[in-house]
Amino acid sequence: MKKNSKITYQLSMIMIFAILFTNPVFAQKGKGKRAKKAIIEVASVLTNEAGMPIKDALVVANEGANQIYTDEKGAFSLKVSEGSVLLIEAFGYETKMINVNTGEVVPSQISLAVAPVYMGQKDRVTLPMEVQEYRRNIVGAVTTIQGAQLESQLEPELSNTLQGQGMGLIARTNTGGMANNPASLFLRGLHRDGQNEAITVVDGIERPIDDLMAEEIETIELLKDATAKILYGPRAANGVIYVTTKKGTSHKKEINVSLDYGIGTPSRMPEFLDSYNYAVLYNEARKNDGLVPYYTDADIQGYQNSKGPNDLLYPNVDAYNYYLRDNVNYTKATTEFMGGNDASQYAVVLGYLGYSGLQDVGAQPAKNRFNIRGNLNVKITDAVSAFMGVAGRIDYWKTGGINHAETFSRLSTHRPNEYPVFIEHEDAPVSKKFPTLGGSFDRAGNIYGALAFGDTHENYLNGQVNFGMKFNLDELTKGLTAKTFITFDNYFTGTRVLNQEAPTYAQRWITGPSGQDSLIFVKTQTENRNTDYTLSTSSNIRNSGINGQFNYNRAFGGHSLNADLGLMYFNKQVPGYDQDITNSNSFLRANYSYSNKYIAELDLALMGSNRFVEGNRTQMAYAIGAAWIMSEETFMEQSDVVDFLKLKASWGVLGYDAATSHFLYENRWYNNGNVSFAERNTNGLTRTTLDLIGNPDLGWEKSRELNIGVEAILLQNKLSFTMNYFNELRYDIIQKVSAEHSAIFGGLFPYYNWGKVKNSGIEAEIQWTERKGDFEYSLGANMIYVKNELVKGNEVEYPDQYRSTIGLPTDAIMGYQSLGIYGKDVALAGAPQQTFGKYGIGSLAYADLNGDMVIDDRDRSQIGNNFPRTSLGVDVDLKYKGWGLYVLGTSELGVDAWMDNAYFRNAGNGKYSVLALDRYHPVNNPEGVSPALTTTQADNDFAGSDFWLVNSSFFRLKNIELSYTFTFKEPTAVAKNIKVYTRGNNLLVLSKMKDLDPEAMNSGVNNYPVMTTVAAGVSVSF
Repeated sequence: MKKNSKITYQLSMIMIFAILFTNPVFAQKGKGKRAKKAIIEVASVLTNEAGMPIKDALVVANEGANQIYTDEKGAFSLKVSEGSVLLIEAFGYETKMINVNTGEVVPSQISLAVAPVYMGQKDRVTLPMEVQEYRRNIVGAVTTIQGAQLESQLEPELSNTLQGQGMGLIARTNTGGMANNPASLFLRGLHRDGQNEAITVVDGIERPIDDLMAEEIETIELLKDATAKILYGPRAANGVIYVTTKKGTSHKKEINVSLDYGIGTPSRMPEFLDSYNYAVLYNEARKNDGLVPYYTDADIQGYQNSKGPNDLLYPNVDAYNYYLRDNVNYTKATTEFMGGNDASQYAVVLGYLGYSGLQDVGAQPAKNRFNIRGNLNVKITDAVSAFMGVAGRIDYWKTGGINHAETFSRLSTHRPNEYPVFIEHEDAPVSKKFPTLGGSFDRAGNIYGALAFGDTHENYLNGQVNFGMKFNLDELTKGLTAKTFITFDNYFTGTRVLNQEAPTYAQRWITGPSGQDSLIFVKTQTENRNTDYTLSTSSNIRNSGINGQFNYNRAFGGHSLNADLGLMYFNKQVPGYDQDITNSNSFLRANYSYSNKYIAELDLALMGSNRFVEGNRTQMAYAIGAAWIMSEETFMEQSDVVDFLKLKASWGVLGYDAATSHFLYENRWYNNGNVSFAERNTNGLTRTTLDLIGNPDLGWEKSRELNIGVEAILLQNKLSFTMNYFNELRYDIIQKVSAEHSAIFGGLFPYYNWGKVKNSGIEAEIQWTERKGDFEYSLGANMIYVKNELVKGNEVEYPDQYRSTIGLPTDAIMGYQSLGIYGKDVALAGAPQQTFGKYGIGSLAYADLNGDMVIDDRDRSQIGNNFPRTSLGVDVDLKYKGWGLYVLGTSELGVDAWMDNAYFRNAGNGKYSVLALDRYHPVNNPEGVSPALTTTQADNDFAGSDFWLVNSSFFRLKNIELSYTFTFKEPTAVAKNIKVYTRGNNLLVLSKMKDLDPEAMNSGVNNYPVMTTVAAGVSVSF
């Protein structure tokens, strides 16, 4: 309790200082009194270039302290301090700033220019190394996600909020622990055979995206083609998810405070049989195996009338109901301070996320997360400025004696009748510290004891620092600037574990000579009263980087050139690894535009990596691109349909090293026991064995990429559309090619540049936005269709083509084709011999593809694929006066998943799920669809076949927000607006898989379930 109070106090002090630091009253306070500035009354009318009034435009003065909106006639009136800047913003128009000084008259009519399509202040795209380019001039494939789009979601991990948010991005939810199931993020599918995820870069350096809260993010750029990825170097070929955090805006102040509170419930959970049904079906399984029943009729009757989980003779434990609560608590709070003037701009974001666990025994698991981020830009002179970014995250995790994965693994495998939870008997052993708990001869541990005694506290801390300088070199040549910055991150995870074990006892009934049953207790687990915590460091990772660049941005006549020359260096230290990860990238980028409609780009990069032999540690990469803005041509000037139309194409070759291990160019030896010698083997030497033959000629993996696209805005800016076709060849993939060597060599052969994978597809997004009076709506959709092909891999040449994976997608699932069940669908007599173990009536039958009357490895073929062919996102955003409704739906199509966990596989002495009720039995259940039950491991039935595959395509109602916003337009209002809302996440899933979540099939079985969360909240802007 004291520790929690100390943490709360420290965080409170941080928040107080942050508020004071960002409050202009304190920031501007000097030692002496300053002359009071004159107050000037400004009144004007805002119009467009045609003289039409612009209503609801935002007018800000006094560095954000005062603001007002224009009325229906475009008029506004505001009191402004002398020397202040009037900032005017209106949707679709260029931002305008007007200096207000005594003696100078602000025009009675202010005209705003229409922002050129994709060349407004908010249309700057941030590329790696903080390279800036207008969206209009982008020749490649870059998609922008606004950070505000993610704030309505209730996902503890930021990566899970990205599903369906941008074309080309595939975010796949995983099974994980409590509030700890980060998604796998892919850009444009699978580029190679393994290790396909995109990298995430935050403010210029590779960093985990899940360390951020959505409120910290300004934009996320999805960098997908060669011209965009080349700037980040050798780790970028799979795609870059580039995050820019909030920085603050000159002459504008924002203070935002939000609070959410909600409840989460498991979306889908497995169901298991009670003791009665288990005993009945287990007897059936024994009969199927030719064994006598294990449970007598009296036992069956006893289980049917069981007194519950503590019944000594006939326990019936519904583990999921007994050990888990129905819901968890979700709490989130954030505070943002942003603003500045010409001399400095700042942004400070504070955040808290609280999450409780499902376990209902012992101390309730909890996660408390605190985030803080600050960015500051300071103008030192007219030619020199400095910037600094500092961020930190602190996580406090608490669990019981076993972690989340172990908890659910036990819940899904401990039989309902395996042992009573508590032994309530007068002769039961008694412990001074622990209750008397049941156990079994199969499993010594008791779930209650594991959860209630012992605990684990885990702390995750990271700190991130960016510091740099910017230089305006106009005195050397107009348009020339320079920038350099350094980065340093530290990630630490430490644990404090208390290991305790309660004694458990199995019960054994013995019938004496008189026929009287007596009960004896056999200790199956000894007690551990340990009171000392064990401290350990799970990980301690350090990242550092040095970056520098020159930028030349100049327009002259009809020509425009934006060129960058830069260097990036990145180092990652991971304790326990043989070598640090070190990369560099020296690049030249030149983007040229003529007449604002013809654009060409050239990119060159010398990539560096310490994973290759000296002399081969650099790789030249190059990319070119071009774009044609057709809508600027005279033949389209009079079009009433087309507002903007751009055709674009890019091509390039990149190097890639992220999947390459260190020292593959050297022979590798390892100690392999001892060799003894001399009389009676009294002497000995360490035996050294050759493990790997190095290949000093090993080169870089490479990616050759083509992108062709079109961007359009139609029907008076109501309809926007983008589509790209992409084609990539990943070649010289480094592999150990065992198929090319005889087995007599064992594993003693080198790695080669061998593999090839082709990847191609189409991505598109479309959005319709319209406003009719007080009603505004936006309908959008994005999609990607992608498919790849293994061109060359580590495979022998099979005589049967169906066995080969060459020519198939790299995600192809190879297995056997199920024909059905012997005795029901297939006759056992005359069937081919199956080689996987014992089988008979009720077993699965498989297709004999090569016709040799033997079912073995030669009969495997492609039976499915484990990566979606199509990914979709659909969103609806409706606004009427103060009301708002936002809906996001996501979908994956054309994907299969294995049904291979304890819920689907009912066999042996394991727990039975409700699926066992639908097993085949020629008498008891002749229409059953699952294999007959058996007490063996069912090796024949559980051979990998399409029987255990399910089409896991789904549509998910990912996010809904219903809100009402109170807007205060008066200059004297304390708050700008107050928004109250209710939000929901993962509210509905439609799929052929009805039992478990189709995207995370092990959720609820091997670890935490996917949660449905509903919350209410309020957000206030000052």
